[in-house]
Amino acid sequence: MQIPRAVKVIPLPDYCLQITFNNGEIRTFDVNPYIKQYKRFQELMIPALFDTVRPAGLSIEWLHGQDICPEELYRKSILVSMAEPASYNLAEIPAGYNL
Repeated sequence: MQIPRAVKVIPLPDYCLQITFNNGEIRTFDVNPYIKQYKRFQELMIPALFDTVRPAGLSIEWLHGQDICPEELYRKSILVSMAEPASYNLAEIPAGYNL
């Protein structure tokens, strides 16, 4: 299975993210374990820096280069809902994927 690509990311309270993937899934991801475990993520405790998150390539990244492995981002996130069909590109949905 090809890992879906992050196409939209919204910072949420408590160092969580709402991520829309190119397969239409909207998922939440908790950044807290990374902030607690890895020194390079600790500056993300500053809300202005945490809010700089954006989609980048297959995943997401912050202003100073912190990122999450695309597979880890998808597999450790929690499915919340599916996006409205108009909000993602149907051509990017993998063949055989059922909406």
